[in-house]
Amino acid sequence: MLDQLLTTIIATWPAQIIGFLALFISLTGYLFKEPKINLYFWGGSEIIWSVHLLLLGSLTGALILFASGIRLLLTAKIGAKRALPIIFLYILTIWVITFLGAENKTDLLPAIASTFFSIALFYTHKVHVFRFFDGLCIVTWLLFAVIITSVPSFLSDLVSLSILIISSYKMGLFS
Repeated sequence: MLDQLLTTIIATWPAQIIGFLALFISLTGYLFKEPKINLYFWGGSEIIWSVHLLLLGSLTGALILFASGIRLLLTAKIGAKRALPIIFLYILTIWVITFLGAENKTDLLPAIASTFFSIALFYTHKVHVFRFFDGLCIVTWLLFAVIITSVPSFLSDLVSLSILIISSYKMGLFS
């Protein structure tokens, strides 16, 4: 089984390298205090993640991440408060993409994960609820990464989930 995993990773090395580039850009976004700059980095990384998924054969996942990148870049440009219509349009878009392009049940996972995060965006003022839906989003993307054998996505989601759990614990959200 390990041999098959290594063979798959080696066979998809260009996709894995592009995924690591997206991971690097995404993590670099955390280095800035300005939310607008964060969104530009994260939007750009989502577009690169979409290329990564496309090379791994997930057209639906790639289109959803591309749409997510556009959503983040537009939010950075117009501001989060005015982005509510964009979030609704995004949710509609990802489900249309999914229903038209899904080839199997695995293709549903990116839309489910993105919907969880979109719901979380409506609850940024309620930390418990926001983090709950963000956690569901991360776990769903983590499962997707395992299924499609995306090493950088797996690492990214594992780091994100660890940060979410540790910071939630430090904030006393498990009490």
